[in-house]
Amino acid sequence: MSTMDQAPNEEVLSVEPEEIGLATVPVDIKGPVRTQELPAHTSGSRSYSFLATDTGARKVLNEDPRRKRALLIGTAIFRFGFSQQEADASIAGTWPLGVPLELTTEDQVWARPDSGAATITIVSEQWTD
Repeated sequence: MSTMDQAPNEEVLSVEPEEIGLATVPVDIKGPVRTQELPAHTSGSRSYSFLATDTGARKVLNEDPRRKRALLIGTAIFRFGFSQQEADASIAGTWPLGVPLELTTEDQVWARPDSGAATITIVSEQWTD
């Protein structure tokens, strides 16, 4: 008999599903634990060419909370910072020719050649949403 066919005074039993509670379980780790890094979901690359007459730093990476890591590689010694003022200052980080600079932050990055013309290539990897 369906609810439509019920007599007016007939009791209806309502069965609610039991709530499933999540219990906390104390964990006491003893010794090393094996972990595995997740792969990046997407990646991209871009090169920035600087002329010998270029004097200011350029933003080469925007702020990105999904960034897993970024590699900066220069064809000459370059300076970098996390703001334009920082990268243009004499105290900016200096990075050697041909050595990849690995960054694992979500900050924006600014870069410029230490002197002369150069190309700075960026390879960045992002986590999934």
